[in-house]
Amino acid sequence: TLPEEYMQNTTCMIMNGANDSMVRNEPERYHNALVNNGVNHYYYTIPGDHTMDVWKNGLYHFLKVAFYE
Repeated sequence: TLPEEYMQNTTCMIMNGANDSMVRNEPERYHNALVNNGVNHYYYTIPGDHTMDVWKNGLYHFLKVAFYE
């Protein structure tokens, strides 16, 4: 959960590679916990594993959301 004062002004993004054997299903568990607690967030999975390409993609999209939306 997030404290009430942060619910409307916090950007949270969870993303992972579809074949990420390191984090497995943890990103989906985090996503479900945020949904169950009514926390607005972004969640997506892209092709790839636990690699820098997946990380760069996630960082790129997070920065777009954080600074332009």
